[in-house]
Amino acid sequence: MWAAGVFAGVLIVGAGYWALARDEPQGAPPLPPAAGLNPTAGTPPDLGSMTPREAADRLYDRIMRAASAGDTAEALAFLPMALDAYDLVLPLDEDGHYHVSLLHALGGDYQMAREAAEGALADAPNHLLLLGAAARAASELGDDDGADAYYARFMEAWESEQARGLEEYSMHAIPLAEMRAAAEARAGG
Repeated sequence: MWAAGVFAGVLIVGAGYWALARDEPQGAPPLPPAAGLNPTAGTPPDLGSMTPREAADRLYDRIMRAASAGDTAEALAFLPMALDAYDLVLPLDEDGHYHVSLLHALGGDYQMAREAAEGALADAPNHLLLLGAAARAASELGDDDGADAYYARFMEAWESEQARGLEEYSMHAIPLAEMRAAAEARAGG
């Protein structure tokens, strides 16, 4: 009796193995590497060996590259990690607050994007990147008066802020130019 049970078990396992082996193509190509990993590029960076700011900026850069390449899935996957990383950076400078505002905006949370920019504007009321981020967030929230006010402040501060020659202004020259164009269009409209 037990021999019949063992024999039936062997038949079932054998049939299952045969069915699986039959469906698998011979010489199947290896699976592609996981998204974002390049096996020939070496090991990924060790975020643990970086300062909190370096790790946060590294994640920010990865998210922005993914977003600009149209890979919103990757950008959104790393978004919470980047926001958490910036929470560990104390004190956070104006450029860091700008990054946090952009990350919230990328995630569609324009209220948090506005709050991040506004919070830093309390200490740096003429910072161009923060004014532009606050203006965009206000506009996305449907607050046209608020957006107009931020863009007006942006234009008033342009010359004096450009004269400061802040590193973040040169690092974010393209978005800064886009902000200026938006501010000029708002003023003209």
